[in-house]
Amino acid sequence: MQDYRSTPYDPGSRLHGGYVGGQFVADVWYEPTTAIMVALNGSVLSIGPTGWLRAAVGWRLFEPFFVGPEAQGIWCADFQQLRFGAPLTGWRFNSIEWSAASGFELDSFRRDGLYVRLGFSARY
Repeated sequence: MQDYRSTPYDPGSRLHGGYVGGQFVADVWYEPTTAIMVALNGSVLSIGPTGWLRAAVGWRLFEPFFVGPEAQGIWCADFQQLRFGAPLTGWRFNSIEWSAASGFELDSFRRDGLYVRLGFSARY
C-alpha cells in the first residue's frame, strides 16, 4: 500500500492518494572468484509503475571489502533518475554486512548532483 502526497501540491503528477499493488524484488550476488563480485538487484512495483535496477562489479583490492563501479536507474510515473558511482561492498562485521557508495546522479527534474548510499544486511 502506498499513499502519494506532494508538498507543495503537484497537479502535473499522475500519482495522488492511496494505491494498493504488488512488488517483485530480486537480489543476485555472484563471486566467480574470491577477488571478484558481480551484483544485480532491483524492484518493480505495479503502482505507478515504479521501480529501480542496480548493477555493480567489484574487485577485492583491500581485504575487508570489494571496490568497483555501479550504475542504478530509478523510475516512477513522472520521475526518472540515473546514478553512476563507486561502492565499497561486502565489509562484514559479525553477522552484518555493510555497503556504501557515492557518485553522481542525473534526474528528470534537473536536480543533478552527488549522492551517498549506505546499507546493511543481516545474515543469520
